[in-house]
Amino acid sequence: MAELDFSEGALPLYSQVAYGLCRRIKDGEFTVGSFLPSQSDLSSYYGVSRITIINAIRFLTEKGILRSHQGKGSLVLKSEIGVDSYVEEGFSMQVQKHGFSASTKVVSAKIVKASGDVLSSLMLKDGDSVIELKRIRYIDSVPACYEHTFYRIIPGITEAILTLKDNESLYALLSTKGVKMTKAEEKMWAEKADDESASLLGMVGCSPVLSVHRRTFAEGYSFPFEYCNNSYNTDVYGPYGIVTIKLQP
Repeated sequence: MAELDFSEGALPLYSQVAYGLCRRIKDGEFTVGSFLPSQSDLSSYYGVSRITIINAIRFLTEKGILRSHQGKGSLVLKSEIGVDSYVEEGFSMQVQKHGFSASTKVVSAKIVKASGDVLSSLMLKDGDSVIELKRIRYIDSVPACYEHTFYRIIPGITEAILTLKDNESLYALLSTKGVKMTKAEEKMWAEKADDESASLLGMVGCSPVLSVHRRTFAEGYSFPFEYCNNSYNTDVYGPYGIVTIKLQP
Protein backbone atom coordinates (compact mmCIF):
# COMPACT_ATOMS: atom_id res chain seq x y z
CA MET A 1 0.00 0.00 0.00
CA ALA A 2 1.22 3.50 -0.82
CA GLU A 3 1.80 5.87 2.08
CA LEU A 4 -0.09 9.16 1.96
CA ASP A 5 0.13 12.12 4.31
CA PHE A 6 -3.15 12.37 6.25
CA SER A 7 -1.91 15.08 8.62
CA GLU A 8 -3.61 18.44 8.97
CA GLY A 9 -2.43 20.90 6.34
CA ALA A 10 -1.11 18.26 3.95
CA LEU A 11 -1.89 18.27 0.24
CA PRO A 12 -5.43 17.06 -0.56
CA LEU A 13 -5.51 13.27 -0.81
CA TYR A 14 -6.68 13.31 -4.45
CA SER A 15 -3.68 15.50 -5.31
CA GLN A 16 -1.29 13.12 -3.54
CA VAL A 17 -2.83 10.19 -5.44
CA ALA A 18 -2.57 12.10 -8.74
CA TYR A 19 1.09 12.83 -8.03
CA GLY A 20 1.70 9.17 -7.19
CA LEU A 21 0.08 8.05 -10.44
CA CYS A 22 2.20 10.55 -12.40
CA ARG A 23 5.31 9.14 -10.76
CA ARG A 24 4.31 5.58 -11.63
CA ILE A 25 3.57 6.56 -15.24
CA LYS A 26 6.89 8.36 -15.55
CA ASP A 27 8.70 5.34 -14.09
CA GLY A 28 7.10 3.07 -16.69
CA GLU A 29 4.88 1.07 -14.38
CA PHE A 30 1.89 2.23 -16.42
CA THR A 31 2.79 2.66 -20.10
CA VAL A 32 1.17 4.73 -22.85
CA GLY A 33 -1.75 2.80 -24.30
CA SER A 34 -2.33 0.76 -21.14
CA PHE A 35 -5.17 1.12 -18.68
CA LEU A 36 -4.78 1.98 -15.01
CA PRO A 37 -5.91 -0.59 -12.45
CA SER A 38 -9.59 -0.43 -11.50
CA GLN A 39 -10.83 2.26 -9.17
CA SER A 40 -11.37 -0.40 -6.49
CA ASP A 41 -7.78 -1.62 -6.82
CA LEU A 42 -6.43 1.91 -6.69
CA SER A 43 -8.61 2.64 -3.69
CA SER A 44 -7.11 -0.35 -1.87
CA TYR A 45 -3.56 0.48 -2.95
CA TYR A 46 -3.71 4.08 -1.72
CA GLY A 47 -5.97 3.42 1.26
CA VAL A 48 -8.52 6.07 0.27
CA SER A 49 -12.14 6.18 -0.83
CA ARG A 50 -13.23 5.64 -4.42
CA ILE A 51 -14.38 9.27 -4.49
CA THR A 52 -10.77 10.33 -3.88
CA ILE A 53 -9.61 8.06 -6.72
CA ILE A 54 -12.32 9.46 -9.02
CA ASN A 55 -11.21 13.02 -8.22
CA ALA A 56 -7.56 12.15 -8.89
CA ILE A 57 -8.44 10.52 -12.23
CA ARG A 58 -10.66 13.45 -13.19
CA PHE A 59 -7.80 15.84 -12.41
CA LEU A 60 -5.34 13.90 -14.60
CA THR A 61 -7.94 13.57 -17.34
CA GLU A 62 -8.37 17.36 -17.40
CA LYS A 63 -4.58 17.63 -17.75
CA GLY A 64 -4.61 15.36 -20.79
CA ILE A 65 -2.64 12.61 -19.04
CA LEU A 66 -5.50 10.11 -18.94
CA ARG A 67 -8.64 9.43 -20.98
CA SER A 68 -11.65 7.70 -19.50
CA HIS A 69 -13.33 4.90 -21.46
CA GLN A 70 -16.75 3.70 -20.40
CA GLY A 71 -16.52 0.13 -19.15
CA LYS A 72 -12.75 -0.07 -19.62
CA GLY A 73 -11.23 2.46 -17.23
CA SER A 74 -8.58 5.15 -17.62
CA LEU A 75 -6.20 5.01 -20.57
CA VAL A 76 -2.67 6.45 -20.21
CA LEU A 77 -2.03 9.03 -22.95
CA LYS A 78 1.38 10.45 -21.98
CA SER A 79 4.62 9.20 -20.48
CA GLU A 80 6.76 12.36 -20.76
CA ILE A 81 4.78 14.24 -18.15
CA GLY A 82 7.36 15.04 -15.47
CA VAL A 83 6.80 14.58 -11.76
CA ASP A 84 5.30 18.05 -11.50
CA SER A 85 2.32 17.31 -13.74
CA TYR A 86 0.00 16.86 -10.77
CA VAL A 87 0.53 20.44 -9.66
CA GLU A 88 -2.10 23.03 -10.54
CA GLU A 89 -1.17 25.65 -13.11
CA GLY A 90 0.62 28.79 -12.03
CA PHE A 91 -1.34 31.76 -10.71
CA SER A 92 -1.67 33.60 -14.03
CA MET A 93 -2.76 30.49 -15.94
CA GLN A 94 -5.31 29.62 -13.25
CA VAL A 95 -6.84 33.07 -13.35
CA GLN A 96 -6.85 33.35 -17.14
CA LYS A 97 -8.46 29.91 -17.37
CA HIS A 98 -11.45 31.42 -15.56
CA GLY A 99 -11.62 34.35 -17.97
CA PHE A 100 -9.96 37.04 -15.86
CA SER A 101 -6.75 39.03 -16.16
CA ALA A 102 -3.73 38.54 -13.89
CA SER A 103 -0.87 40.87 -13.03
CA THR A 104 2.01 41.00 -10.57
CA LYS A 105 3.80 43.78 -8.69
CA VAL A 106 7.19 43.29 -7.05
CA VAL A 107 7.13 44.83 -3.56
CA SER A 108 10.77 44.12 -2.69
CA ALA A 109 13.67 41.79 -3.44
CA LYS A 110 16.71 41.69 -1.17
CA ILE A 111 19.19 39.47 0.64
CA VAL A 112 18.43 38.80 4.33
CA LYS A 113 19.57 36.45 7.07
CA ALA A 114 17.53 33.26 7.16
CA SER A 115 15.67 32.38 10.34
CA GLY A 116 12.88 30.18 11.69
CA ASP A 117 10.94 28.14 9.15
CA VAL A 118 13.08 29.46 6.31
CA LEU A 119 16.21 27.86 7.79
CA SER A 120 14.64 24.45 8.25
CA SER A 121 12.57 24.47 5.06
CA LEU A 122 15.53 25.32 2.81
CA MET A 123 17.87 23.05 4.81
CA LEU A 124 20.21 25.91 5.73
CA LYS A 125 22.45 26.47 8.73
CA ASP A 126 22.50 29.36 11.21
CA GLY A 127 24.02 32.48 9.70
CA ASP A 128 23.12 31.65 6.08
CA SER A 129 21.53 34.35 3.94
CA VAL A 130 18.67 34.00 1.47
CA ILE A 131 16.90 36.05 -1.18
CA GLU A 132 13.60 37.41 0.12
CA LEU A 133 11.09 38.23 -2.61
CA LYS A 134 7.75 39.89 -1.89
CA ARG A 135 5.11 40.21 -4.61
CA ILE A 136 1.41 41.03 -4.91
CA ARG A 137 -0.65 39.04 -7.41
CA TYR A 138 -3.78 40.70 -8.80
CA ILE A 139 -7.00 39.40 -10.35
CA ASP A 140 -8.58 42.05 -12.59
CA SER A 141 -6.43 44.67 -10.78
CA VAL A 142 -7.71 43.60 -7.35
CA PRO A 143 -5.03 42.29 -4.92
CA ALA A 144 -5.63 38.55 -4.45
CA CYS A 145 -2.36 37.07 -3.16
CA TYR A 146 0.64 38.25 -1.18
CA GLU A 147 3.65 36.07 -2.03
CA HIS A 148 6.48 36.01 0.51
CA THR A 149 9.13 33.77 -1.03
CA PHE A 150 12.70 32.76 -0.13
CA TYR A 151 15.54 31.33 -2.24
CA ARG A 152 19.05 30.09 -1.56
CA ILE A 153 21.95 32.22 -2.75
CA ILE A 154 23.05 30.51 -5.98
CA PRO A 155 25.63 31.98 -8.39
CA GLY A 156 24.10 32.98 -11.72
CA ILE A 157 20.56 32.89 -10.35
CA THR A 158 20.59 35.32 -7.44
CA GLU A 159 20.87 38.42 -9.63
CA ALA A 160 17.99 37.26 -11.84
CA ILE A 161 15.67 37.01 -8.83
CA LEU A 162 16.84 40.30 -7.32
CA THR A 163 16.13 42.15 -10.57
CA LEU A 164 12.75 40.53 -11.30
CA LYS A 165 10.33 43.01 -12.89
CA ASP A 166 6.60 43.54 -12.45
CA ASN A 167 4.51 41.03 -14.45
CA GLU A 168 7.61 38.95 -15.23
CA SER A 169 7.23 35.19 -14.77
CA LEU A 170 9.81 34.02 -12.26
CA TYR A 171 9.64 30.37 -13.30
CA ALA A 172 10.00 31.29 -16.97
CA LEU A 173 13.02 33.41 -16.08
CA LEU A 174 14.55 30.60 -14.02
CA SER A 175 14.03 28.15 -16.89
CA THR A 176 16.34 30.31 -19.01
CA LYS A 177 18.95 29.73 -16.30
CA GLY A 178 18.51 25.97 -16.53
CA VAL A 179 16.31 25.68 -13.44
CA LYS A 180 13.38 23.30 -13.93
CA MET A 181 10.94 22.90 -11.04
CA THR A 182 10.02 19.27 -10.47
CA LYS A 183 7.72 18.98 -7.45
CA ALA A 184 6.27 20.85 -4.51
CA GLU A 185 5.30 20.06 -0.93
CA GLU A 186 2.43 22.26 0.16
CA LYS A 187 0.46 22.84 3.35
CA MET A 188 -2.46 25.20 3.71
CA TRP A 189 -4.86 26.47 6.34
CA ALA A 190 -7.08 29.47 7.07
CA GLU A 191 -5.97 32.07 9.59
CA LYS A 192 -6.41 35.73 10.47
CA ALA A 193 -4.34 37.96 8.22
CA ASP A 194 -1.31 39.55 9.86
CA ASP A 195 -0.87 43.32 9.60
CA GLU A 196 1.49 43.18 6.60
CA SER A 197 -0.70 40.81 4.60
CA ALA A 198 -3.88 42.72 5.44
CA SER A 199 -2.31 46.02 4.41
CA LEU A 200 -0.87 44.76 1.11
CA LEU A 201 -4.09 42.94 0.22
CA GLY A 202 -6.33 45.85 1.20
CA MET A 203 -8.20 43.77 3.78
CA VAL A 204 -10.09 45.15 6.77
CA GLY A 205 -11.56 43.64 9.92
CA CYS A 206 -11.04 39.98 10.80
CA SER A 207 -11.28 38.45 7.35
CA PRO A 208 -9.25 35.24 7.05
CA VAL A 209 -6.57 34.51 4.51
CA LEU A 210 -5.73 31.16 2.99
CA SER A 211 -2.17 30.65 4.20
CA VAL A 212 -0.12 28.41 1.90
CA HIS A 213 3.38 27.23 2.82
CA ARG A 214 5.21 25.48 -0.01
CA ARG A 215 8.65 23.99 -0.62
CA THR A 216 9.55 23.62 -4.28
CA PHE A 217 12.27 21.35 -5.63
CA ALA A 218 14.22 21.73 -8.86
CA GLU A 219 15.90 19.22 -11.14
CA GLY A 220 19.59 18.74 -10.36
CA TYR A 221 19.43 20.26 -6.87
CA SER A 222 19.69 18.06 -3.78
CA PHE A 223 18.02 20.68 -1.56
CA PRO A 224 14.71 22.56 -1.68
CA PHE A 225 15.00 25.43 -4.15
CA GLU A 226 12.18 27.67 -2.96
CA TYR A 227 10.16 28.28 0.20
CA CYS A 228 6.90 30.23 -0.04
CA ASN A 229 4.72 31.69 2.68
CA ASN A 230 1.75 32.99 0.69
CA SER A 231 -1.48 34.63 1.81
CA TYR A 232 -4.59 34.58 -0.38
CA ASN A 233 -7.37 37.11 0.08
CA THR A 234 -10.40 34.81 0.37
CA ASP A 235 -12.82 37.68 -0.29
CA VAL A 236 -11.27 38.02 -3.76
CA TYR A 237 -9.82 34.61 -4.58
CA GLY A 238 -12.89 32.56 -3.66
CA PRO A 239 -15.52 34.31 -5.81
CA TYR A 240 -13.37 33.74 -8.91
CA GLY A 241 -14.08 30.03 -8.59
CA ILE A 242 -10.60 28.93 -7.57
CA VAL A 243 -10.64 28.66 -3.79
CA THR A 244 -13.48 29.32 -1.37
CA ILE A 245 -13.03 29.60 2.39
CA LYS A 246 -15.66 31.29 4.51
CA LEU A 247 -15.07 31.49 8.25
CA GLN A 248 -16.76 33.53 10.93
CA PRO A 249 -14.40 36.05 12.61
